[in-house]
Amino acid sequence: MIHAPTVPCTARRRVVLVALALLALSALASDRPASARGSGGGKQNPMGSTIRDAATTLSVPLDDERSLVVGLPAQFWVQCPRVLPVPTSLAGRGLIAQYMNERGGSVSMLYLGSVPLSPAVDGLTLEQRTQNGASDFAVGLAKAYDAVDWELFSGPVAVAPASIKVDGKKVAGWRTKRYSSRPKDYGGPDSVFAGECLLFVPPGQPAGAEQLVYLALDAKMGGTTLDKVLEQLSVKPTPQVNPKGRRAQLIDLFESADAGRFPVRQIAFDLPAGFALTPAMFTLKGEWVYVEERLNGEGRPDARLEIRQRLADRASPALADADKERGNHTKDGLGATEEVPLAVAGQKGFVFSHAPTLEGASTASTAVVRVDDMTLLITWSTLGDDAAATRDHAAFVALLKSLDFAVRW
Repeated sequence: MIHAPTVPCTARRRVVLVALALLALSALASDRPASARGSGGGKQNPMGSTIRDAATTLSVPLDDERSLVVGLPAQFWVQCPRVLPVPTSLAGRGLIAQYMNERGGSVSMLYLGSVPLSPAVDGLTLEQRTQNGASDFAVGLAKAYDAVDWELFSGPVAVAPASIKVDGKKVAGWRTKRYSSRPKDYGGPDSVFAGECLLFVPPGQPAGAEQLVYLALDAKMGGTTLDKVLEQLSVKPTPQVNPKGRRAQLIDLFESADAGRFPVRQIAFDLPAGFALTPAMFTLKGEWVYVEERLNGEGRPDARLEIRQRLADRASPALADADKERGNHTKDGLGATEEVPLAVAGQKGFVFSHAPTLEGASTASTAVVRVDDMTLLITWSTLGDDAAATRDHAAFVALLKSLDFAVRW
């Protein structure tokens, strides 16, 4: 496997700051009708352009069976890739999402995830354990922010009792008082964000194995609010997280082949029903940056979508990337290269089938997509029979036809 190069500390901070300073200054496009998407029917030039933005859901697995699901309005984008030395989680299993204010201005940073609650000792009730866990989390917030290259500089963070609705029912929780944060290595009065964090234990978790959920938001005036983020919270069996399909929206923060460029890439596509984040997301290494699995009714994966990335040679065409990747596979099961139009006018993905590398998979296909000077390698693996493989190939092609991207720097 070719590993993505490590980004130096100062460079990775500059990348994040470029995202904060530039991405939010461009208004995002409102939803286009379906007739304007797919088959290359989108915008003419992805460089510096807007991109369709949709309401979506984010989920984080609490254990092997259930997930926290957050319904979000438009303008939230999951921060990738996970190969950066900077964690893409504030703590434990989690995600970082950026909210781009369509009126311009600074982005807001949303952190969501969970950490294990300390086991019961000395007869403490669940409420007491939750209070202790929330207090400990608040005490550790400054260190957690430091790990993601932000600074919490307003002093100790206090928590107070709060209630939250989960699946429409009130659940006891704890909410921090507002605190001040800012990205590191970036000074000035305009860099100060107001942060808040809510913590609670979802009901119905196995005794002794409860997870403390956190949702933290750093925002400025005119952005979104933590209360808005908390409007649609639920805990669901992971196979039921995505019953109808949804739009996946990723921000790809990475270095460029040109040391003087720090491009910010927005990538979005339609995921079929059944796909969800699973614990597999939190074991990614090397050049793997994103993965979702489709779970059947019994909760077992029957398909897996994985995304890798590597720097491209801009002097060579995108087809050369596909030929190179195709050459990395054995001839057994290797199919011809198929061109698939993306949702960006004139942009194509190059798809070929090959012998699966995922244990237990019966078939696999990889799409090679050039995004500026980055090559995306998107692999769909099927864990099923020939009939499932045929259906999955059609679904993979439909996903690629929905793929939209924009690049800013």
